[in-house]
Amino acid sequence: MRIINEGDAIVRLLGREWRIRNADGSLHALVPRGSPGVVGETPTLAPGQAFEYASGTTLDQPGGSVEGCFQMLSHVALEGTPDTAEGGGLPFDAAVGRFECIVADGADGARGDAGGDTG
Repeated sequence: MRIINEGDAIVRLLGREWRIRNADGSLHALVPRGSPGVVGETPTLAPGQAFEYASGTTLDQPGGSVEGCFQMLSHVALEGTPDTAEGGGLPFDAAVGRFECIVADGADGARGDAGGDTG
């Protein structure tokens, strides 16, 4: 997963929410809103900066999909002050559209190991 700050302010990733579905559309797992960070981190990103991580889950069927959002905090500077990651900020959700999971090379056919963030 690659997260890029395409805005003008410093942002911090606070949490996430994922709906993970099997290939037949049935719900496999729900990572509830506000689950802290990603892979144990709450990265702060300056404008143009990216954060990349890998995570996965084991699905009941080969293939599936993931969708959800990241809960973010935008650090907006007051006029005439530098934009920093200190202090408060404006919360917002960064939507993550549905993406397909693929079976990893070497995964057995009965269960698909797929990309997605369950922890």
